[in-house]
Amino acid sequence: MYIKNQQFKDADTLMEVLFDFEIGDPSAKMQEIITEVENAQAENKELRAQAATMDEEDALELLDDWKRERTIHILLNDYSSFKVNDAKLYGKNESSEDLLYSIDLI
Repeated sequence: MYIKNQQFKDADTLMEVLFDFEIGDPSAKMQEIITEVENAQAENKELRAQAATMDEEDALELLDDWKRERTIHILLNDYSSFKVNDAKLYGKNESSEDLLYSIDLI
């Protein structure tokens, strides 16, 4: 579990943090990204064809991994670093700090 106060810039940590925060509440900004990724996945015929050749569990894992990697790509293009503080995930760049997820740890 990576829901601890920290700052980071790398994709590997972002992958782990996103995995944990996915059970939380996405901000409006994050919901836009999620919708964009889901639409891209629905339109990706090659990915859907590959998933159709796999058993259900492997196909779900492939699709989950694809969505997470695509989300990370978008976030790394939009932000130079990330911060977890008080059970909230923020994307940071030179001019702003945007809330991406919040989670209730109680």
